[in-house]
Amino acid sequence: MGNVPNVRLIPSALGALVLVLALSLLAGTPSATAAMPCWKAVIADWSSDGSINGTYPVTCYRHAMQNAPTDLKVYSTLEDDLQSALRQRTARRLAGAHVEPVSLGTSGGSSLSLLVALVAGAGALVAVGSVGAAVVRRRRG
Repeated sequence: MGNVPNVRLIPSALGALVLVLALSLLAGTPSATAAMPCWKAVIADWSSDGSINGTYPVTCYRHAMQNAPTDLKVYSTLEDDLQSALRQRTARRLAGAHVEPVSLGTSGGSSLSLLVALVAGAGALVAVGSVGAAVVRRRRG
């Protein structure tokens, strides 16, 4: 009967370990709210050399056109370049071509990092639950 407290302790200790691990993963992941809006990333891409080198979602180009500073709209080719990039992006989408998403820097991958962390955490929980259940079965039987 001295083993009964240990059976209860193992799943809760493993659960606490998984919780600490998951929290540490999430604490190290930048939040999605800290990410630069994609329209700003499009304009920053254009500002670096006067051309849009990355590939962005269609809504990013549209928001960049709506939110571009007036001086860039009037005194540069930004608006024409945005329209051209939007046409190219739309044509590729309609043609079914595979387009690689652009990296928006360290903050742009935050949703992917969060997804990876959540999937890893879920996998760890399943593994810990399986181990805990096996330990309980072994101790009972």
